[in-house]
Amino acid sequence: MARARNHRSREGSSVLVAGVLFGLLAFAGGAAMVAVPVGAQPAGSATSFDGELFSLTNQDRASNGLGALASNATLAEIGQSRPYYGCSPSPIYGRAADMITRDYFSHQIPGCTADGGYVWPIMSADGVDWRSAGENIGWNSGYADPAAGVNTAFMNSAPHRANILGDYNQLGVGSWYTAGPWNYPGSGGGHISEEK
Repeated sequence: MARARNHRSREGSSVLVAGVLFGLLAFAGGAAMVAVPVGAQPAGSATSFDGELFSLTNQDRASNGLGALASNATLAEIGQSRPYYGCSPSPIYGRAADMITRDYFSHQIPGCTADGGYVWPIMSADGVDWRSAGENIGWNSGYADPAAGVNTAFMNSAPHRANILGDYNQLGVGSWYTAGPWNYPGSGGGHISEEK
């Protein structure tokens, strides 16, 4: 769980970026092809894992008297596989894909030095106007229902729960699946990103 305040923007949104590691987020699209591990593939469409985790997050918020988060496609892409050229090596492809491809699990992105190596400069570079942000990352270690397992783990962790129930208004969930010890990673992780 990581949090940040953007002191350069007064009008921006509050964003929560959460990642779910079950093979972390990785994506390919158009001219920007992604080098992903052999056997790696997207965790599923927005109607499967990502959609279920998004729905469970909003159910948790409703159960705690909070409003639902709107879906933010840019945040989901950042969590999954959107290319970013401000790090070394460059480019990196989304939080989940990058964690799987480069074999690490951390809020700090190796080779990125802006703002301590966190996802916040990537959000700004991709046009997300944010005032505050949070990121949850996690992974699936064999849950029968991966989205429910990750959601339960997040809600049972005080810092992750605080992000989920925080003062945010937008969310992006991104994930990636790969065979091996990590099943789905995400920035979220997948990645849950929220914007205020």
